[in-house]
Order: sequence, then C-alpha cells, then structure tokens
Amino acid sequence: MFALSYQTWWWTARPAAH
Repeated sequence: MFALSYQTWWWTARPAAH
C-alpha cells in the first residue's frame, strides 16, 4: 500500500493538518 508511505511523510511534513 503506497498510500501508507505517502501519508507518512505527508502528515509528518504538515505542522497541524487536523
């Protein structure tokens, strides 16, 4: 599941997405 790795660095790079 590539989505896992994608969201991993995505959420990590985001300061406060949620």
